[in-house]
Amino acid sequence: MRNYKTFIVLFILIVGFIFWACSEKDPIGIEQFELAFPGSSPVINSSILTDGVDFSIGYYNGNIRTDRVKLEWAASTDEDFLCYKILKMEGEETERSFEGFEGGSIPANWNTYGDFGGWYVTDESPFQGNYCARTHEGSYGYEYLETTMNVQQDTEIFISFWANGYNDGQGRFRINGSTYDYWYPGGWCNYSFYYYTGYNTTVTLEWRYDTGYYGFGLLDNVEISGIGGDFSVVETFNDRNSTTLWDTTLTQNQYYTYKIASIIEQGTHKIDEITIKTPEWQAPDSIEVNGLSLTVIELVWKDNSESETAFTIYVDTLDVTIPAFVTIDSLTVNQDVTSKTFNDLDLSPLYRFGVKAINYFEEDTPVTYSADFSFNFDAPTNLNASQIPGLKSIELTWNDNATLESGFEIERKINSSEFELLATIPVYNTIEYTDYDTTSFEYGDTIAYRVRAYNDYDDIIYTDYSNEATVILSELTEIYVDFEDGQFPDDWSTWTSGGTGWYITNFAAYESVYSITCGGGYYDEEYLSTTINVPQYTYISISFYTREEDTSGDGDLYINGIHQFDWDNNSSSWGYESTTYYTGSNSEITLQWEYLTSGYGNTFIDNIQVTW
Repeated sequence: MRNYKTFIVLFILIVGFIFWACSEKDPIGIEQFELAFPGSSPVINSSILTDGVDFSIGYYNGNIRTDRVKLEWAASTDEDFLCYKILKMEGEETERSFEGFEGGSIPANWNTYGDFGGWYVTDESPFQGNYCARTHEGSYGYEYLETTMNVQQDTEIFISFWANGYNDGQGRFRINGSTYDYWYPGGWCNYSFYYYTGYNTTVTLEWRYDTGYYGFGLLDNVEISGIGGDFSVVETFNDRNSTTLWDTTLTQNQYYTYKIASIIEQGTHKIDEITIKTPEWQAPDSIEVNGLSLTVIELVWKDNSESETAFTIYVDTLDVTIPAFVTIDSLTVNQDVTSKTFNDLDLSPLYRFGVKAINYFEEDTPVTYSADFSFNFDAPTNLNASQIPGLKSIELTWNDNATLESGFEIERKINSSEFELLATIPVYNTIEYTDYDTTSFEYGDTIAYRVRAYNDYDDIIYTDYSNEATVILSELTEIYVDFEDGQFPDDWSTWTSGGTGWYITNFAAYESVYSITCGGGYYDEEYLSTTINVPQYTYISISFYTREEDTSGDGDLYINGIHQFDWDNNSSSWGYESTTYYTGSNSEITLQWEYLTSGYGNTFIDNIQVTW
């Protein structure tokens, strides 16, 4: 019965072909294939595209270009020949739809609903990639996910997906209202089906999950293939000897399927079919310039075209008299090359490099340019050295001012001893190092460092040295004030603008009996400060505890007159505050706590600690 219906459909199609209007225009072309028997599927020549070498009719012979294709077919020998009809469909006849939910949301042409909100996209436990679809959780409800798509009649389509579940429940997959399979919690599994469309022009796929007791379902990598498209008439030829045609209306990087119908007055018509793909034709990108030495660079780029036969590279320098970049050299490399080394460049100019793809069809992509490049091999700057609190080890940091370095050399001297090589770091872009080689250190020693970059591409060359950074090695020191003697410290000072200043109180303490407090007035300014001795070129830690009974005020910490941070915690509970400070060349620092009461705010401080 099915073969009979297929024959009737084909017969109607044949009758329709006979009455098509015919007109002669410039030809296009295609290879010929006959149907094995009336109603059978035609043979499709489909290309596997890698730079044209796997294309049977290929890019390089001129039959397929980015914007056109030459179709060729055998002339009809039937004495009842009427005309050729050339039809075209954009895309493969056996198209493929894939949804991995990598867009991060449910696709616009999908529908979801359910007792608890339906499905949503999550990054939780996908089968592949970064995302999958997931149901909401609930007690014994149903969550639905659906999509409807157009299909060709009398076609077998293939449907595949991966599904999983957690905790409880049961998943169900349905096509056009009929259940095809179930899935359950326990791990990702693949489910696949063939579905014959018959008279249907659309199919609706439905994934339903019964949550059970707070279970949920997962779905990923939905694939549907065999979806067809619509053909349109390109040309009609009355002359049986017109067997070639150029279609010049194509777009790069697209699939096209062609049918050639040889229409005869009576008998079985012949339909020949082929699928082709135009090559991708985009300009190169991701162009990088890597300096290898003071005269050598490596240029690398990404190939974004499929039919190039070569790349053209341009070397430009900045002409300051114009000012503009001008091309001083160009060269061509073959299609398989995506990097090129340039030797004997000058040290001073500002360069840029351009790359474009070209092919035998006299097509070329736009030129893509690198960022501006100049050889930069300057000495490191802003070298800092600081002792790690509690240890003899020294941390170094610096600014890297070279783009060509292979690594860095660090030199050290102790007290009055020419500097000696401490370490070689064979890593470019390094900006820090820790000196753990401290067995010869004594507390009180003055340790000095300097750094330079080197390049060893050919001969070893060096930058100048950085500035010298010095540390005086000291034991761990701590200043701790908890006010437990009930006295305001002699070497601390307090003053006020409109208020009472800071004073000792036993009203509240972080630990034990006493703390200090200020505030309670309307827009009073309260100041507390102390000056302490500290080691030079050292990171010190400052910490204290604070609370507020009335939180309308605002507190700030200053070190040597420079604001550090806002410390009021806006809470009647004690909170911990801390910061670090690099002493640099300072041998003493002034700590200052300021508090503005605003609308009658007040605050408490306790357990002030300074360590290095």
